[in-house]
Amino acid sequence: MDSQNILKRLANNFMKEQKIKYIKLLLLLIICSSCQAQKNKLIVNENLIYRSAVKWVDKFPKDVPILMLHGNADWRVKSTQSLKMAMEFEKYRIPYRFIIFEGGDHGISEHKEAVDQQVMDWFDRFLKNKESIPNMEYHGG
Repeated sequence: MDSQNILKRLANNFMKEQKIKYIKLLLLLIICSSCQAQKNKLIVNENLIYRSAVKWVDKFPKDVPILMLHGNADWRVKSTQSLKMAMEFEKYRIPYRFIIFEGGDHGISEHKEAVDQQVMDWFDRFLKNKESIPNMEYHGG
């Protein structure tokens, strides 16, 4: 499924407010990746470092689950950068799922169908099917 079809499906299936909420968070993650890429190029710019979302994870809403997808062959942004973000989500108990695609480049183009399916399943799960946010409090026997 190509990007245009994904966007059409989103537009047809989901309420405007919910779409905007999720799109904003997706944009935040894209910004985070961009900032991390700049850091990896050894551009030492204090503003870029402070703009990185990993520095303000505590400000993320706890009622919006985050889906992070990353290729472990990405030379622009190492998968360890996303792992650091996931560890921060864990620290602040923000619901997330982190999937690493083996051999995936920056656009995870080698796994396009799997990536598209993960994204659609995520949106369907929480928006279309209105599944509850996962319980992030520590629990179990």
